[in-house]
Amino acid sequence: MRDFGMIRRLVEQFLFEDSAQPFPWVAHLSPPDRAEFRAELEQLWQTASATDRWGEVREFLEDWEATAEVVRDRSRAEFLKRPPEEKEYWDDQLVPLSTVPLGSLGVVRRLRGELSGILRADVGRYRLYFRVDEAAGCINIDLVLRRPDS
Repeated sequence: MRDFGMIRRLVEQFLFEDSAQPFPWVAHLSPPDRAEFRAELEQLWQTASATDRWGEVREFLEDWEATAEVVRDRSRAEFLKRPPEEKEYWDDQLVPLSTVPLGSLGVVRRLRGELSGILRADVGRYRLYFRVDEAAGCINIDLVLRRPDS
């Protein structure tokens, strides 16, 4: 979504015409997450309408869409919600931050709502879900999947 005029029209259709058509993926979010999404979107819309800065709205929508994609697969969402200490990891899943700058991961998307704190990035043919543990100085990779379009 690069056309900010289109983003504005879709957001207004969702907010003021009470239509889920612009963002059908919202249906996959839990009721509390849908309420959080709508409240934040309204606030961002007000700011963007006043300043004509729609880039933050675009990023917000992309973050929530990434979350909805994960939530759609309940087993994946439940796995990612578990605390790191309850997951089984391979030894090489803790990657030092100094060896993998986040910029090298391509587009990194924050998951929102119930899955906050988890990041998603597409790297080649794979989709990584991970957390950054700054205290330990590493990336903790929760899940690696083959990208659906590969």
